[in-house]
Amino acid sequence: MRRFINWAVIIILTSCRTVSLPGTYRSNCAEIGFFLTTVKINGDSTFEYQFRGDLINEFGTGSYYVSGGIIELNFTKDTTQALEYMTWVDSIGNLDTVALNFSELLHPTPTGPIRYKIGNNKLWVINMEGDVVKRAECINRTRRFLIRGGNHMTTRRYYLIKTE
Repeated sequence: MRRFINWAVIIILTSCRTVSLPGTYRSNCAEIGFFLTTVKINGDSTFEYQFRGDLINEFGTGSYYVSGGIIELNFTKDTTQALEYMTWVDSIGNLDTVALNFSELLHPTPTGPIRYKIGNNKLWVINMEGDVVKRAECINRTRRFLIRGGNHMTTRRYYLIKTE
C-alpha cells in the first residue's frame, strides 16, 4: 500500500508541472543546412517570428493562443508600410501605374497560422496534416570522416529550444 501511495504522489507532482512559455525559442539545427527559425513569445499573448536562410528572410508578428499543449501563432498584416508607385508605358503605349510595397517584397510576412506542440522548454513543429514533426534533414554535428571532411546532412531530431 505504501508503494502505491508513493507512486501516486510522484505521478501527481509530475503531472502538475507548469511550463513557463514566454521566452525566445530557436531551431536546434539548421534545417536543410540553411534555414533557422526564431520565435520570441511575449507574456502579453504576442510574438515575433523570424525565418532566415539562404536568400529567404521572413519576419512576422501577431498573437498566439495556447490550447491543450499546442500553441498557435496567428500573424497580423502590417498595414503601416508605405506604398511606392511605379509607372511605365507598355508595348502598345498604355500608361500603367502599380502600387508596390517593397518592404513586403524584401521581407514577406508568413501566411496562415503556424502550430507548435509545447514540450520541456521545446516547441515541436506541427505540419499541415496535424502531425508532430520529430525529425528533419539537418547538418550533423560530427564530421563525415574521422580525420578530414566537413559536416554532412543527416536526419536528426528537430525542434525549437528555449534560449532565454
